[in-house]
Parts: sequence; structure tokens; C-alpha cells
Amino acid sequence: MTQANYSESEMLAYENRAKLSKIDFFVGLALDIGLYFLLKEEGVKWAILLVIPPICILPIMILASFVNKYRVSESKDPVMELRVAEYHQLKSIELERQRAEAAKRREDERKKVEYWKNYVGKGHEFESVLCNSFTDRGFKAQKTKGSGDGGVDIHLQTATTWYLIQCKAHTNPCGPAQVRELFGVLQASGSSGKKAILVCLGGFTKGASDFAKETGVILWDSISLVDYFANKKSLLD
Repeated sequence: MTQANYSESEMLAYENRAKLSKIDFFVGLALDIGLYFLLKEEGVKWAILLVIPPICILPIMILASFVNKYRVSESKDPVMELRVAEYHQLKSIELERQRAEAAKRREDERKKVEYWKNYVGKGHEFESVLCNSFTDRGFKAQKTKGSGDGGVDIHLQTATTWYLIQCKAHTNPCGPAQVRELFGVLQASGSSGKKAILVCLGGFTKGASDFAKETGVILWDSISLVDYFANKKSLLD
């Protein structure tokens, strides 16, 4: 016996016939219940004026629902029934696969962020790891000696730009004061070709973000580090 092939739209249309019969039935039932309460609360006078048209339609709707249900049951296609069941099974499997993949992606991203979060409170270690990470990407990066450089922790040089990087291994977000401090160092450096990056594992306040937009200071949090080093997004010139 040759197996019939049906398109998705054909299977859905076949399945919707039964659904429509059920909808007709429940609409009719709902109108009947509404009529009962209307008669109970408002009295016969208002009920007659308001529900005579629906009363005329109700029997037709209920009869149509039963006729449609009978026609659907009489015209059932065994092969189509099987294909519809297989279709829903495959859709369910695909949905579960997508959910599993999304959950795995979220867990992978969480682990990547957690890697950097582990350096909270470990300022010097964080600076060294970050400097080495830039070097591994092929850039010229040098960690400062920790004093006499205006708070800059790393000097980074790409093909086109020199960056002054300040690292904050803080739990709490940085505010405008830290952005203002680094911006002052950038201005004092006296070179228009330089840019400043403030890296804070705890993120930034709205005030810090707003001030950074005004001054051009680049803000990186733990998610930015993941995007650049793990996900290989281009965040530098």
C-alpha cells in the first residue's frame, strides 16, 4: 500500500475540523448558560428583548456542531490520523531539542561569566590574567608596576589604537567617579590617538554609563570579557 504524503497545512486543516465542531458546541453551551442567568437576574421582559435572536441561532449552532462532528468521524482518514500523530510527535521532539540547546547555551554562558567572576577581590591576579588574555589574542599588552601611572593597570596596543585600561575586581558596580578619574588620566596622557577602557567585574551604575557615553570611555563588565575573549566578538579597533 502506498503511503500518502501530506503537507503541514493539510494536516493542520484536517485536525482543525474536529476543533471547530467542539468550538461550536461550547459557544452554544455558553450562550445557554448566559441565557439562564439573564432570566434569573433580569427577568423575562429584558431577557425576551435581548436574547430572542440568539435563541433562534442556538439550535442551529448546536445541531451544526453535532452534524460536523458526525461528518468528521465518518470521514476520518487512517493514514492522515497517523501522519498528524507523527507530526505532533516530531514537533514535540524538536521543541525539546531546542529547549535543551537553549539551556546548554545559557549554562555555557554562565560558566564563562563565572570564570571572570572568580577574580572578584583578587585585583593583581585579575590584572595579570587580563593582560595575558590580550597577549594571547595577538596584541601587545603590558601590565604597569602599580604606581605612578595614574591608576592605569594595563597598556594595550592594537594595530590602530593605544588603550589605557583600568581594572576593578569589585563586587559592586562602578559609578561616575571611577569613569571621571580614568577620563582625567586619558586627557592628561596628551595623545588624541589613545582610548580608555574601564573594566569592572561588578558592572556599572546608570550614572557611570551615561558619563562614559559623554566622555568616550569604554566600559567592560564580565559579560563584555566573555563576549571578547570567549565568543570572539570584535569590541576593539
